[in-house]
Amino acid sequence: DQALQLSQSDQRETEKSIHSIRVTLKQLRAYWRLIRFVVDDAEFKAADLRIRTTAKRLAGQRDQQVLCACLRTLTSQLKAPEKSTVETLIGQINESSEIAPQITIDWPEVIIALQLELSTWQNIIHTPSQKHLIQKALQTTFNRSRRCAKKATQKTAESAQRHQWRKWVKYLYYQLKLLKQLGIKGDKGHKKNLKRLDHLGELLGQEDDFEI
Repeated sequence: DQALQLSQSDQRETEKSIHSIRVTLKQLRAYWRLIRFVVDDAEFKAADLRIRTTAKRLAGQRDQQVLCACLRTLTSQLKAPEKSTVETLIGQINESSEIAPQITIDWPEVIIALQLELSTWQNIIHTPSQKHLIQKALQTTFNRSRRCAKKATQKTAESAQRHQWRKWVKYLYYQLKLLKQLGIKGDKGHKKNLKRLDHLGELLGQEDDFEI
């Protein structure tokens, strides 16, 4: 509902707003996997495709922002000659972005997708007898994250494997965070695990940004 309101506001084109909506879409993909047992495969796949398509509509501006942010990070780690070159490049990018037309986001399609997503969640039927399956879904996410980690940390691994690892780390993080917010008590290490997953996701995300 918050993402939907933001997509219809005057501030929707700002970097902060686009980032917020994209984070919401990632959270939704994680939540669908947590309650996948409630819906049939067709509904799950339709929701996953809807969310991925919507995220891609917002990706163009995000990629431009990532480029400049990564270049600024590089300037702090370079010596004078290279630093000057990168600063010149950043200036050229800023100049060209001011002259060239901005990447257009199809906001009506984004709004329609978010409205459908909200409606779908409101119509999901849940019964108390299904609660035990949430733990099973969470375990599935954890196991998938571990398998991705093993592949991503091999010497022959490439950025694609680490991207997959990051994706499932984020799913696990958002699922655990949601359960904590709902007041479902975990073990004593729950809070520490959330911090570790958040930090790991940030590290993998930084590499993914540089790859982009």
